[in-house]
Amino acid sequence: MRSVIRRLVALATVVSSIALVGTAYAAPDPTTLPEGDAPAVTWQSGTTVHTAAGKTVTLPFGKAGNGYEVLGKRGGEWIVVIPGYDAEVLAVKGSKVRTVWKHVYDESDTHYTLAQGGSLVVEWNFDRAGSTHVAVFDLKGKVVAHRNWGGTVRLLDFVGDTMLISTHKKTQLWKVAGKPVGAAPDASFGDLDGDLLFVNVPVDSVGPTSLSAPATPTWSSGTFLPQRLSPDGQYVAGLSYVSSLKLEVRKVSDGTVLPVPSFRATFDSALAWEPDGSLLVEVKSGPTKALVRCTMAGACERATAWVKGQHLGFPG
Repeated sequence: MRSVIRRLVALATVVSSIALVGTAYAAPDPTTLPEGDAPAVTWQSGTTVHTAAGKTVTLPFGKAGNGYEVLGKRGGEWIVVIPGYDAEVLAVKGSKVRTVWKHVYDESDTHYTLAQGGSLVVEWNFDRAGSTHVAVFDLKGKVVAHRNWGGTVRLLDFVGDTMLISTHKKTQLWKVAGKPVGAAPDASFGDLDGDLLFVNVPVDSVGPTSLSAPATPTWSSGTFLPQRLSPDGQYVAGLSYVSSLKLEVRKVSDGTVLPVPSFRATFDSALAWEPDGSLLVEVKSGPTKALVRCTMAGACERATAWVKGQHLGFPG
């Protein structure tokens, strides 16, 4: 039931569509928020996965698995990352666990992404020398592509067998079977399905344009880090970094800041859109954390219980 949030929507402050770009909306103490419905998308809390259909799956890792990250489910198996310098990628079905990939111990900053709508995983490594090393493998652990760059290259999106990457000089499309090819000016954010880029413009700002036909952005911001595009493509959620990192949601069309409370966040805070256009964000209170749901009108409620020492995330 969403009766609580409907009442909050009715009470939410009405903000003019001409709200100034850069306007911040104070966040309430998240511990005072009413509790609403559980997330309408699949989400992870430690070793428990809660599906969008309301099913609960307990992964067979015990307490040690509370820090593991669930990337998603493919072919009946949950794909799970054990983070660290000697990271592993596992496939889990019921009580059966098999190893898909082992990272050779080093001191690189290592990340894993499961392709949306696909069955490939990419390992992205940044080493201390500033180089980038990438390996793409299937769910049997077979390497299907690899590449090294002498500088920092970042993954923006991964759908099917196509990656969108930023070289800090240009944005490239990389189909796994081929080589990266230039597609647009350098970007800090990209969404392949949404045909959207936030390209870098002078004076350390970013602004939106399309991937298929890149053009000069109609607006830009020097304090906004876009992270998630809404299902309807109208809004982008991200982080504002004026004095500290805080949640911020903007209209893609003109950069207007929506009256969504600016909860404190980090670069690793879980963030996801629900099918109805509400936004879920990870918030903290002392050593505990929870997921909060906000509408674009600024009405918020807590969507999960408070937990301690558990990874929160949204498997894809």
